[in-house]
Amino acid sequence: MKSNTMKYILICIGDYSKNQNDVIQKIANEIMPMVSSPTVKYYNNDLNLIYHFESKINFNDLKLLVDDAVSPFVGMYFLNGFTPNMSLGMPQELYNYLFNLDDNGMTPPDMNSISNQIVEVDEEFMKNVREIQDMILSDMEEIRDMDDCEDDDLARIVRKSKKMEGVPTLDNLLDKIASNGIGSLTKEEKELLEQYSK
Repeated sequence: MKSNTMKYILICIGDYSKNQNDVIQKIANEIMPMVSSPTVKYYNNDLNLIYHFESKINFNDLKLLVDDAVSPFVGMYFLNGFTPNMSLGMPQELYNYLFNLDDNGMTPPDMNSISNQIVEVDEEFMKNVREIQDMILSDMEEIRDMDDCEDDDLARIVRKSKKMEGVPTLDNLLDKIASNGIGSLTKEEKELLEQYSK
């Protein structure tokens, strides 16, 4: 089962005053293979980088990939699915720009010293990335299916062991016979002893 495309917001917090453009580009390069939207929009200042993008990768898998990709470059980050119900405080013009992934021709608002950018994604590159994403998603699906099988097998074993709780082992039965004689076994214990002997 393939994951649905979801919008994400990645907020990176740190001191970017000295190497801002370098960090912006490194993070953009790292997250591009995870992106399914035609653009990644971002906003930055000396202390924050905010990226907005879409991805087909489910959140649990994406957070692991983003952690590997982003951790070397930032002090801390927050990754969350973006929904219109999120409460965000920013000028409306910036909000309209940053969170409209469908319009990559939109002009960034003039926020004086605030830099706002669009990272345009090369179509051929994105075609290759999407093929890789599909292969990864397919592999992850196969792994989950195998995990489900293993989980089913484990669940069967646990259920069987729970049913067997209180059921005497062969050693228990032999100890009882040695202490009290074969006549001390119940009908169920005798049947169980016969099963063990097969």
